[in-house]
Amino acid sequence: MRMADRYWGERSALAYALRTQQQDGACLAFGSDAPVESPNPFWGIHAAVTRQRQDGAPGKLGWYPSQRLSVLEALQGFTIGVPEEYFPDDLDAGVRAGCGRAIARMRDAGATISPVSLPHTGLAIPTYYILAPAEASSNLARYDGVRYGPRYAPPEGDVQAMYRATRGVGFGPEVRRRIIVGTYVLSAGYYDAYYRKALRARWLIARDFDRVFAGGVDLLFTPSTPTTAFRAGEKLEDPIAMYLADVFSCPANLAWVTAMSMPVGRAGGLPIGGQFIGPQFGEARMLQAASVLERLVDPAAEAR
Repeated sequence: MRMADRYWGERSALAYALRTQQQDGACLAFGSDAPVESPNPFWGIHAAVTRQRQDGAPGKLGWYPSQRLSVLEALQGFTIGVPEEYFPDDLDAGVRAGCGRAIARMRDAGATISPVSLPHTGLAIPTYYILAPAEASSNLARYDGVRYGPRYAPPEGDVQAMYRATRGVGFGPEVRRRIIVGTYVLSAGYYDAYYRKALRARWLIARDFDRVFAGGVDLLFTPSTPTTAFRAGEKLEDPIAMYLADVFSCPANLAWVTAMSMPVGRAGGLPIGGQFIGPQFGEARMLQAASVLERLVDPAAEAR
């Protein structure tokens, strides 16, 4: 059994649902039954997993019922974890001030603030930028101008020339960069050295989150990025700096947990992002906590 199957199999029916989708033509659907004019954004978040039975009749495989969530006025009963690894000494002063103010407001609103540790956070960037390009390289291989996507064929040349022209015109610099990196780490000589080790590191990152949430923490609150937002076009020529800005958002993607970002103030006129991270299928309480914090913090106010 693959690591991902084993992980999902321990936690939900999703692994079975996905396997059924592959084998029996199942459909995994997410949606909301909220009226467009509804003032409550949490009116009816739901997910359904269905499949077409062999006799042609729709059959229900799994169902996560609609949740009509109340908008909370305070955060009593919430335990908010603050990971020390997300507040390093070199964190931007404005980001630290903005997130510190948000944490103080949540404490005043009744939340219990608990320091926690996610010790493998430092592995997130190298792990993510091995796994994500590998997936991109594999998934985008189909766009060759024959089976998928537009075709850009030169007036003269063979099929190889058509492939080169199609992928050269159709993919931008960042996509090409990721395809090259992904192809490298998946190659026969480097699969074990890079990709397999990244899968193991991903497992360690996921276990950190499991341990924290199993210890009674409802949500984590962290900065979204280590600096304020870049000015438009500022980092286009420095992709490494843009990759490093993902250091606080990558772990949630790797660990199969839910997360969201929201503005918590400004520093020097530039936005500061705060991030909630919750356990799998913990969107309900995460959205409730974010709704309370949104009313407590002015996103346009300077953090001091």
